[in-house]
Amino acid sequence: MDMSLREREQRAAQNQLLFREVNERIASLADRALLPEIVPIEVTCECVDMSCTTGVQIPLHEFAEIHRTTNRFLVVPGHELPDLEDVVERRDRFLIVAKRGAGADLVERSAKLTRRIELPTKTLTRPRPKEPPPPRPPWAEPGFARARVAESV
Repeated sequence: MDMSLREREQRAAQNQLLFREVNERIASLADRALLPEIVPIEVTCECVDMSCTTGVQIPLHEFAEIHRTTNRFLVVPGHELPDLEDVVERRDRFLIVAKRGAGADLVERSAKLTRRIELPTKTLTRPRPKEPPPPRPPWAEPGFARARVAESV
């Protein structure tokens, strides 16, 4: 059964959104570990092919810049589908593609549900250690009520 162009565009967008979600989680973990200033992260090609596992080394800030625009996907050269997407930029290790038609509509709708990775506005610093909780008042200590009852008897 042949899929219509609209169905192909939507299926391609769904697949690429799944890869984007995985890559955004990788980027989020790297950001929390304060690695972006030290080493690039490795993300997976965000092409349509669900079996693709091709990795791309990219600094976190560059990854975040690409995905700041909702309809942008990072794919390795040769993984783009000219009948479903446009190559909007060529870089040394990868291409940046944008979905067309029904695929672009699906990506825009899903953007409202997906949180975006934001570039830090200041230099990353190590998080401060958590402060110890305030001391508990005497009435919150275990056995306090029993002791008070025993004193009154």
